[in-house]
Amino acid sequence: MSFSTRCIHPPSSPSVGVNTPIELSSTFIHDSSPDSYSYGRTDNPTRSALESAISSLEYSSVPSPSPQSSSTKDTTTATSVFSSGMAAIEASILATLDSHPPSNKISVICSSKCYGGTTRWLEEVWVSRMNREVHYVDLHTPSSVGIIEEMLALSSITSPPSHFIVFTEVLTNPLLSVLSPQPLVSLCSSNPNLTLIVDNTLTSPCICRPLEWGAVSMVVESITKYINGHSDVIMGSVTTLHPHLASALRRIQNTQGAVPSPFDCYQVLRGMKTLDIRMRRQSESAARIASILEKSLGDTIERVNYPTLTSQPPPPSISNYVNLDVGWGGVVSFELKSHLSTHSFCSGLKLFKMAESLGAVESLVEVPFEMMGFPSEEKAREKGVNPNLIRLSVGIEGVDDLLDDLTQALNALKKKNS
Repeated sequence: MSFSTRCIHPPSSPSVGVNTPIELSSTFIHDSSPDSYSYGRTDNPTRSALESAISSLEYSSVPSPSPQSSSTKDTTTATSVFSSGMAAIEASILATLDSHPPSNKISVICSSKCYGGTTRWLEEVWVSRMNREVHYVDLHTPSSVGIIEEMLALSSITSPPSHFIVFTEVLTNPLLSVLSPQPLVSLCSSNPNLTLIVDNTLTSPCICRPLEWGAVSMVVESITKYINGHSDVIMGSVTTLHPHLASALRRIQNTQGAVPSPFDCYQVLRGMKTLDIRMRRQSESAARIASILEKSLGDTIERVNYPTLTSQPPPPSISNYVNLDVGWGGVVSFELKSHLSTHSFCSGLKLFKMAESLGAVESLVEVPFEMMGFPSEEKAREKGVNPNLIRLSVGIEGVDDLLDDLTQALNALKKKNS
């Protein structure tokens, strides 16, 4: 079954109404069924329907809906949803801890270009409060595999050897560096002391399904972004093929209590029906905008970041891991010339609204240096994010209207500084 069809007809499609019902009960009548619900924090029918639907998008071998089966549970892939993307990131790392004895040394190898909120959690919780180590490596360069191999070699002299959680993104936010999956997947598949977690937020399962690569233990999504796509829900998910990790995620979900409401789950079930067509429209518009912005280099713009540009081609093998037929999503970033004001540019826009987040139907603009939650300005600069970087989240408006808006704002900025 095609991806676009699975968006509309997941395994948990309702058997009576066209839409999945919203179950608002906080507690449920106990019965003898092993699949019965008991308490809303532990489980909820609307949440179960959403988790099953996300599983069907993250891994294409999840069984298609059958008229003979009304079960909302799938046996191939397990998804747990959380009340935010950050709660999902935390849960994915803690689930790995749950799989090892407390005495084992477990460290994180994190992409040096990852989302600022991930860095903040690692610094403030993982390092400062849990007294564990994090190593930042540019996992989007070919040399990263050699660095990890050196870490493994050094840790092998201890007993037991250290375990490393490798946390990376397919497409980095906001500089849009593209991961070369093959070397990393090959290394992780051959070494039991590596757990690979992939944040797929900027590509979504519409473009990329890392669980199908073969060595990825968990995939994290900020559902807030593309999957919901309407700027009205905060949510995250973690999906895995491994039963022990699925059990750990359930325990964390229940114990941590960071679960989304039934209404939010319903909103996402509705929003994800149009994920495929939204992603295609946003990708097409973003690629055109990036190409035209690149032609403005010199006067007002220093550099443009988008994977379709000839100045930053993705790895040659990427077509084996990413659905290039869809594109690269709706995020474009670019640097203004250092003497120009990012705030003057953003305030001059009419259609692009200055707000955090991305992936929704409306177009947004932000200044990542100030708005992306980096632990410090120093950490932002270390990731290559400087004060003059602008990030666009391209929506589904008419692309000519968006281009007109960007052009008039750039012209006004140029005139103001002439």
